[in-house]
Amino acid sequence: MPAEALFLKHLDLSRGQATAEVFPPPDGTVNACAISSQTPLAEDATGVEPDEGAIERLEAICAAISPSLAPERVITRQACHRPVSSGGLPLIGAVPGASGVFVANGHGIWGILNASATGEAMAELILRGCATLDLSAFEPGRLPPARRASGQDRFAARRTRGRNGAAPVRR
Repeated sequence: MPAEALFLKHLDLSRGQATAEVFPPPDGTVNACAISSQTPLAEDATGVEPDEGAIERLEAICAAISPSLAPERVITRQACHRPVSSGGLPLIGAVPGASGVFVANGHGIWGILNASATGEAMAELILRGCATLDLSAFEPGRLPPARRASGQDRFAARRTRGRNGAAPVRR
């Protein structure tokens, strides 16, 4: 598998369209993920489970992409958090009312693709007080503060729960 990331839309006539990402980290494996849904952000990420049928659907997508992504080569099946803001744009910048606190979150499925640019912008913002890129569209203060869910100490925000069903795969 080459070292480039692959972002694609897969059409299955019986199940509809799915957006999938395939990317090989330098450890010789390949990560593949797709089949997202929106649920409240859990307090503990270890309890995140794939939706019913998500693993099988992702394995079918991977098998259609390449024989090197066949289900029998899968070494881990898992689900993960892929937070996204209610407005769909990430939150990047200083947290209003909290001196010296910064956030870079909410990229959803685009986190891996945008990580280096976000990291560079955050480093500039933290070290110099401003970034080369215009981050105004991503300011955390553009959204109302999150509310606590009926006295519980958990962040009441929407998130996208990614289903990394066929990740990683040995090359």
